[in-house]
Amino acid sequence: MPDPNVPPLPPDVSVRQASAYFKALLRGDPEALAIIKTTVRETWDGWFPPGEKRQMKLPLTLPGICWPLHATVGHIAVTTPQITGHFNAGAGLDAIVVCDLVPAGKYRNGAARQWCRTHQVYWGTQADLADQSFSGKTRCKHHASLMGYVLYPEVFDPSVHHGASLAQETEHAEHAEDAENTGLLVLRARPDNGGALLARKAIALAIDCRNLPGLFHADIAQINLTPPAVQGYLQARRSGAPLGCIDCPRCHHPHLDLDEFAQEPHQRHYCGHCGHSATHSKEEMVSNPLARLAEYALRTQQRIERWF
Repeated sequence: MPDPNVPPLPPDVSVRQASAYFKALLRGDPEALAIIKTTVRETWDGWFPPGEKRQMKLPLTLPGICWPLHATVGHIAVTTPQITGHFNAGAGLDAIVVCDLVPAGKYRNGAARQWCRTHQVYWGTQADLADQSFSGKTRCKHHASLMGYVLYPEVFDPSVHHGASLAQETEHAEHAEDAENTGLLVLRARPDNGGALLARKAIALAIDCRNLPGLFHADIAQINLTPPAVQGYLQARRSGAPLGCIDCPRCHHPHLDLDEFAQEPHQRHYCGHCGHSATHSKEEMVSNPLARLAEYALRTQQRIERWF
């Protein structure tokens, strides 16, 4: 499998072009030698494949939720329920999802910068520009990274249900303290129209925000409850860290702190929607949209009886 951090050479590249590409890397990337070795190896494999060469199908656009497997910020407040990429099943950890790049100001040297909402990384370095020149595509350095995903997820609308309960499933043990968390989300709710009990188990699901006015910015369609987002929320809550939700002053989307940022309160927050990196909270805190949904649950206990 190609290294997601290494831009490949196209099959019709000339020796002069390849030389210029490698020189650009050596001038601007501290890991240039490793990148060059990997690029040469992958180019050779492209010319002389070790086995039968697979044809990459066109990406599909489907209702879905996706998330990077390793990130310190996240993008779960989305404006569309669809994702575009290559998927091997209905859910998994092996999706290749297409980059969603948006303008994100400039680097300190004045060069234009973009933000990839899909992979939560900036685009615009010398290596990115070299890849763009050779491939003809504008894509971030993690464009080939495997991602977690769920297609056709449950989209839960709290405004038309009552008595809802959302929690993580635990494997029952003889003693409660020995029970293990399976990571699955367990949703139960009763429809207002008297229909059958809604009961779902899923690795990820979405909360429909369109009928929750004032909770999030008007262009946000849903909040995706991904494994990293849920884990970050629960980690912060269990540690007693100041937990809240701060919105980006530029795009008005909520910030999501993950990994070490979900464990260590801080004042400077990065936006996973637009890439703005200078939002400051009044006090040190951990930001997570699930905290705002928790506040909503407390205000509307007839709707949501249990929130984790």
